[in-house]
Amino acid sequence: VLKRMQGPDTEGLLDHLGEADSKLGEELKRALFTFDDLQRISGRGMQVLLKEISTDQLLLALRTASDNMKEKIFGNLSSRAATMLREELEMMGPTKLSDVETAQRTIVERALALETEGQIRIEREGSGDYV
Repeated sequence: VLKRMQGPDTEGLLDHLGEADSKLGEELKRALFTFDDLQRISGRGMQVLLKEISTDQLLLALRTASDNMKEKIFGNLSSRAATMLREELEMMGPTKLSDVETAQRTIVERALALETEGQIRIEREGSGDYV
């Protein structure tokens, strides 16, 4: 139900839940939006988000990302930037899973903040297509 609500409504409800039980509120926020959910951002919105995050964070986050998510990101970069990012990702050594999860969470939180600011829109599950 929370995934289908509009951003501000979801935030308000999560804030209210967080006041009653902060641990539960945080767990819900983390479970509600995952890194792969960012695939539902439009191309233009993804470009806005990518300008807001560092290359190092993006590299870490892409470490365990799905192929679809990687392609969404690479498709919203210049061909030169996408090629460089792919090469860096291939050359990257072993990475702590906790570092990857932290980078992904940071990017998700920035995306949600941009949505709250009205700069991007994240389509909610089951929200239907717009024409």
